[in-house]
This record gives sequence, C-alpha cells and structure tokens, in this order.
Amino acid sequence: MKIGRLLIRDIRSGALTKWYLVFLPIAFGVCRGIQCASIIDSMIDDGQMYTYGTVIDYIMFAMQGMSVYKFNPTEYFSIPIYWFIFQMGAFYIVAYYAFDDFKKNGRAVFVALGERKSWWLAKCLWCNIMVLFYFVVAYISVVVMAWLKGASMMFAVTQKFVTAQFSPNVFSMTHADIILVLFILPFIVTLASAAMQMMLSFLIDPVISFAVTCSVYVISAYYTVWYLCGSYTMWIRSSYVDENGVYPVGGIIFSITIIAISYIVGRIYFDGRDII
Repeated sequence: MKIGRLLIRDIRSGALTKWYLVFLPIAFGVCRGIQCASIIDSMIDDGQMYTYGTVIDYIMFAMQGMSVYKFNPTEYFSIPIYWFIFQMGAFYIVAYYAFDDFKKNGRAVFVALGERKSWWLAKCLWCNIMVLFYFVVAYISVVVMAWLKGASMMFAVTQKFVTAQFSPNVFSMTHADIILVLFILPFIVTLASAAMQMMLSFLIDPVISFAVTCSVYVISAYYTVWYLCGSYTMWIRSSYVDENGVYPVGGIIFSITIIAISYIVGRIYFDGRDII
C-alpha cells in the first residue's frame, strides 16, 4: 500500500532520526509534576489537604495554561510560559520535515508514485502521529511524577486542591467534561494548528509559518475568543469553568474544519504544482 510505505518512511526520517526531541514533552511533564507536588506538600503542611492528591489533579495543573485574561492597566500581563513552550514544542517538531523532504525527494517520489495525493496524505498522517505521540509522552510523564509523589491513580479530583488552585466549578465537572477539555480538546486543537502550519510552510515558508503559529498563540493568551485556537488548549478557559471562556464543542468543530481545510488546500497545491 502506497500510503503505508510512505508513512513508515516518514516516521523513520521525520521521527526516529530526531529521537532526542522526545525530551521536550518529558521535561514539561517532569517540571510541572514537581511544581504541582510542591504546592500539594505546602497545602498538606498548612492543613488544607490530607492526601497527596490524584493523578487528575496533576494533569489539570500541568495543562491549565492561564485563566481568562481581563485587561487591567495596573497589572502586568505575562504569558503562561510552560503552556507556551509545550505548545511551541509540538509545532517545532513538525515545522520543517515535510517541506525539507519535498525539496530533497519530492520529484523522485512523485515520479515513482505516479500521483501526489498519497504523498500529501502520508504527511498529514505523520503530522497526526507526531502530535499524538507528543501529547501521550507528556501525559505519561505527568502520571509518572504523580505516582512517584504518592498521588492516587483514581480518575477523580481533590476538592480542596482544585478549589484553591483553579475554580470551585471544576468540582462540578463530570468525567466526560474532564476527558473532553483535558485530553481530547487540547490534542485536536494542537493537531489542527500543526496541520495548518505544515500546509502554510509550502505556501509561504517553514520559518514564517512557524512564526505565524507562535504569534497566534501569543495573541490567544491575551484574547479569549473562539477564532484564536490557543484558548481551547487551556482547559481552565473552558466555558465549563469560566462563563467567559470558550465552548469545547465549538473548539472541536473549529479544529476539524481547520484540519479539513489544511488537507484540501495542500491537495490542491500539490495537484497544481509543477515539479518537473
């Protein structure tokens, strides 16, 4: 199968040869886990908590981003640095490979295949796999840190912790709500952004497309609006938590639309591209 062979090739060339990038999500998970454990230890010392929290407490802390920003001229605005670095790490991993592979091997591969859609579809699937792997490694890293610190592995939140650190509304969220805003939504939104970035790298330039993506996420930290995708990756900005936040289902629809547009535009681009 053409797509299967191409995808295996992309995984070898675009992932396995850059194995060291796996330390990005690991470092994120470890750092956030240490920070969360420090806060929980402090709360225990103060008599506010009597347990070491749960694994969901840790993941929520790691993936929170920042609450909806309300402009105040007397307050200094600061981007949530761990959230920003984590997101940019995902985009950096997929920023250059597809473009570089096209420049180096595109003509030979297209001639050998006899068509172009399989090549582009394989690149899109490779992008999906890379983002999924990135998130899975980050989540596993946080889980390991929570386990090492004695947190419960139950799918539950600690009321004292989430109320003090986030919002009392968190405790009223169902398991389905938590799964949606904590696992599904950040992944699919990041995937959509990465797919759009990969497509734009061919239309403009990989460096510029990466810079554009970074800029969108910087603006997203400041403005909480439905068309700036960065807000969807911060579960604490969900409408489940903050009435001024973004709607998770809307984020899913928005992301699927971006993914579809990225694939279609890329397909049109390569079908009309003269590579001879």
